[in-house]
Amino acid sequence: MEYYYSDIPVSGNKIILLEEEHTHCSRVKRHKQGDVIFILDGKGTQFDAEISEIRRNETILTVLEKTVENPFKTEKIIAISPTKNPSRLEWFVEKATEIGATSIIFVQCERTDKKTLKADRLKKITVSALKQCGRKFLPNLHFISSLQEVNHCIRLKDFQKYIAHCRQNEVHMMKKVDSSKNQIILIGPEGDFTDSEILWALNNSFMPVSLGSNRLRTETAGLYALVCMGLN
Repeated sequence: MEYYYSDIPVSGNKIILLEEEHTHCSRVKRHKQGDVIFILDGKGTQFDAEISEIRRNETILTVLEKTVENPFKTEKIIAISPTKNPSRLEWFVEKATEIGATSIIFVQCERTDKKTLKADRLKKITVSALKQCGRKFLPNLHFISSLQEVNHCIRLKDFQKYIAHCRQNEVHMMKKVDSSKNQIILIGPEGDFTDSEILWALNNSFMPVSLGSNRLRTETAGLYALVCMGLN
């Protein structure tokens, strides 16, 4: 099934594809008037739509059928320190979207290699992953400048909260996870969280967990934790 993305509000029964989506539909895939394609809005709705007109800068579609998927029953949130290598971070965002993260929080920790993240680029990667796997909801992306801002970024009432750090032999995450509950995990930079960051997390009811005996890359740890969240 071939998916396209549009976040432009539907007007009546009409959908408009612009820019990259229009170009991909009309010039790359060479769709014609009368073809039926599938549109995702990233908010839970899929539209089966017929191409009614292809203009120079836009494709006009007529909605044939609308399917609405219920929101996720639980939140699965990864708060992660951006990796030094931008391509590794983009790979993480792509895979986290496919696996089912509901939110990704990019945290500038004390030992994070400071850089300006390209929010538009990361959003495009989530959209591409959405279309690839047919997922109906885009993850929310948040950008914060310190670990302490996590509490202000997301309302964490009734969440299971974890922090994965390298200081002690903690209980494996799989033994603590309850996938029926909202969950968030903190994943630090290559140099790990600082003592003050770990203390802050513990004082804010984050449970220390292990992700196994091997030392994982930041992006690998994030994906492993996300999978653990959905298994029990």
